[in-house]
Amino acid sequence: MKFWLSPHCGLYIHPQDHLPSIVHLANMWRTPRLYVLLSLACSLTLSILAASGFQQEWPLPSGGSRVLGPVTRLNIVNKVIAPDGFPRSTVLAEGTFPAPLIAAQKGDDFKIDVVNNLNDTTMDTSTSVHWHGIYQKKSNWADGVTGVTQCPIKPSNSFLHQFNAQEQSGTYWYHSHFSSQYCDGLRGPLVIYDPADPHKPLYDIDDVNTVITLTDWYHEPSPQMYLPPYISNATLINGRGRYEGGPMTPLAVISVEQGKRYRFRIIGASCDPWFNFTIDGHMMTVIETDGIETQPLIVDSLAVYAGQRYSVVVNANQTLGNYWIRALSSHPNQTFESGQSSAILRYSGASEQEPTTNHGPYLFPYKGKQYSPVDLIRRTWRPRARKGRREHQSHSGSRRPPLYD
Repeated sequence: MKFWLSPHCGLYIHPQDHLPSIVHLANMWRTPRLYVLLSLACSLTLSILAASGFQQEWPLPSGGSRVLGPVTRLNIVNKVIAPDGFPRSTVLAEGTFPAPLIAAQKGDDFKIDVVNNLNDTTMDTSTSVHWHGIYQKKSNWADGVTGVTQCPIKPSNSFLHQFNAQEQSGTYWYHSHFSSQYCDGLRGPLVIYDPADPHKPLYDIDDVNTVITLTDWYHEPSPQMYLPPYISNATLINGRGRYEGGPMTPLAVISVEQGKRYRFRIIGASCDPWFNFTIDGHMMTVIETDGIETQPLIVDSLAVYAGQRYSVVVNANQTLGNYWIRALSSHPNQTFESGQSSAILRYSGASEQEPTTNHGPYLFPYKGKQYSPVDLIRRTWRPRARKGRREHQSHSGSRRPPLYD
């Protein structure tokens, strides 16, 4: 079990431990006087930490990726990066692309201080951050939508977003909501873990390394893209990709262990196109759509539109090796040539090389009409049979694989 200081002057527990988020140490004190003294000490401690630039962070996962907790400071900065090999100035949260994962537990209070440190005038220098998919009940002022719920945050200024997602859990994301600024890089994942997740028996691994972001990437700053069509230069998976005629830059690698089941949280962090998401040689079981737990449904391809999020369970039950992860954009003239629109699924023990696997055919595509929320009372696990057809039948009449293979 992992603990670290929380802004409530208690101990914070990692969501994978499936325990309550906050241990209120103050509850250990029974006399009002001692309680008041402890509260004052907590406030003083947090004030000192805040003045020194303290920022609540979750422990670093394997790979060194940064994870922020629900109470944090989010610095918006300019930085030159080259995720596909082409260097350009960008707008980023905490200087990374995608932005750091913000991870919380169901019922947590969010207190996120967005600080504008932008100074590159070739792009917008005002900003705002929207928490996509959070209902903001009784906290609409914290929604982060410029011109609707707030004014833009000017350079050298900040805005403190305080809200509670209440009963919401699942996969979300956050992004700039000022003009088209998030196309310049300000977009990242937000996950609210549910200790009582009814789908927990279906998977073994669910952490920062199983979050997958799909993004379109442009070499021009967004203020220069005045008129459509808006054709991206590259598709990035977890912030890495290649473009036509560009260098063979390293691709994102998602590591798996043979025999384990993984919950991949797929986020369509797109400005314009949608993506057809597939993993060579592997089926996917959809268990969540846009933060709603759904009845498990086996598919082999997933259409992910801008703003959409899915959780799929993937069983690493194939031969040790490397397999292509593919996200073909709806923009014209897209290809997998030379590793474009791709990432790598790598089994532990496999050689570090690019895959040679083939894609398709796809017989079990996911369709929106198949969406069916979980019956939380009966805990129904089997997919609904389509009307007039046998259960597990595809649109072409082929039999769907058993759910628990």
